[in-house]
Amino acid sequence: MDQRGNNRLLFGIFFGLIAGILFGTFWMGHRASLIEHEILLDSPALMGTELDQAVFEQASRGHDYRMVKLLGDLFINALRMLVVPLVFFSMATGIAHLGDVRHIGRTGRNTILFFFLSTSVAVLLGLLFVNLVEPGLGSDISQADSPLSGKIRDRHLSVY
Repeated sequence: MDQRGNNRLLFGIFFGLIAGILFGTFWMGHRASLIEHEILLDSPALMGTELDQAVFEQASRGHDYRMVKLLGDLFINALRMLVVPLVFFSMATGIAHLGDVRHIGRTGRNTILFFFLSTSVAVLLGLLFVNLVEPGLGSDISQADSPLSGKIRDRHLSVY
């Protein structure tokens, strides 16, 4: 990639970062003002930190993030769906363009060795960070719904 292509890529990444910050600020700012208005209609005596706390509690219930979570889940699932075929076809294309059949054995062995080594390092790093961070340690899962609770229709409609 030439220097102009690198600059274009850097500009695109920076533009995406700024757009994400602005979108997030607008999304939460607009949503917080709507929630504040609803709370003030219900209990007009709330002021100051009590009002801020009520807005925070209402916004953090998760009902406001369903669409963003849906888009995030779709993005992650699309990545998972594309990674294996992308790696396979990249390796197949690389082997097909070698030209000399004698180099396939050494290149294939090195490719598979590198693949297994990088996968092992990724798994070990993942296990290390999970054990260090301990995600979900303070979570109370006793009140979580069981997978079979509620009607199927209600569960599917709650996504939207």
